[in-house]
Amino acid sequence: MGLDAREKLVGLSNEDESRRLQLKGDIEQLASLEEISWRQKSRALFVKEGDNNTRFFHRLANSHRNANQIKRIEVDGVLYEDELDVRSQIVLFYQGLYKETEVGRHTMDGLDFSLY
Repeated sequence: MGLDAREKLVGLSNEDESRRLQLKGDIEQLASLEEISWRQKSRALFVKEGDNNTRFFHRLANSHRNANQIKRIEVDGVLYEDELDVRSQIVLFYQGLYKETEVGRHTMDGLDFSLY
């Protein structure tokens, strides 16, 4: 009869209770060792086979890099494909976007804040 079943029927002696605690500790230790073993096996497998995906990931990274490039741009109906023209059009766009205008300058009691 197992210790759990005996505990339900008649209870456990001090000796049986300490044996039960020891067995539970042994089971937990074995489970921990098994988990460590599986983790080590998975790392060994990755080291052995992990580089097999290198070509795939390099292709993926290169495709992302190509997708993130602006190779041509259309501004006011004109298509620019030369790299220098594309760069200059982008610079002009952002210069115009962030250009300050004199309209809307705030003054307070006759003080001009345009110099600050």
